[in-house]
Amino acid sequence: KLKLMPEQFHFHIDTDQLPRNLHKINPDQVISISRKVHGTSSIYSRTLVRRPLTLKEKIAKFFGVNVNSLVEGNIVASRTVVKSIDIGDDSFKKDKPGFYKVDVWTDAGEKFFKDKLHDGETVYFEIVGYLPGSESMVQKGYSYGCSKGEYKIAVYRITMTGPDGTVYEYGWEQIKARCKELGVPMVEEYFYGKVTYIAPFLNIDGVGETVEEWRIRFLNYLKEKYLEKDCHDCFDAKGKALPDEGIVVRVETLGIEVYKYKSEKL
Repeated sequence: KLKLMPEQFHFHIDTDQLPRNLHKINPDQVISISRKVHGTSSIYSRTLVRRPLTLKEKIAKFFGVNVNSLVEGNIVASRTVVKSIDIGDDSFKKDKPGFYKVDVWTDAGEKFFKDKLHDGETVYFEIVGYLPGSESMVQKGYSYGCSKGEYKIAVYRITMTGPDGTVYEYGWEQIKARCKELGVPMVEEYFYGKVTYIAPFLNIDGVGETVEEWRIRFLNYLKEKYLEKDCHDCFDAKGKALPDEGIVVRVETLGIEVYKYKSEKL
């Protein structure tokens, strides 16, 4: 049985609410603001997995021969569940579809990323629209302009994991460049740059607002600019536009620091 290497494969982190973490945002930070879409999260990873040994290999190992059981494999997962593992031969693990009647995660992973990733590379993305070959939506009403039976993806994170388990996080500009190389779409970007470009800090020569006051103004700006809007590409059965889900704010650091700010209309 194929086995995951815990230090090699990682699910996406839980994304905290921005209003609850406003104290972590500072004027000198570089951030990205992107559209939060209402779909299902997916992961495609080209990473090390442990394969089952053949009888011959087991005997050789018993007599002290160094047998390598680690191979590069393709792992597909939803937000919290591994859906399939493929190492390119008869060793293949595939779980039940799960929440949907079809394994949309493996379908999308193989369609967009199979044989394209570097060893150690993991792509995190959202799937939106319809389930493949179905009239059922990934999220009811949220078609994002897809025709029945079709779906889209939107990449929001990419990492590189070394053989020793060290995880390197791609920065926002690197994600954009890599998505262009792969020929895949990423999430819609609303803003990228220094926070003060969109919310200048008014404390000049010790006179003006405090950092805490600036943070409140920054949050209010985001709400007025991006939240409580209707989708331009998602409609209910009567043709009424559905609420846009919100935004994701990512802080550029060596690791991953990301926060969601959701519409109150949902």
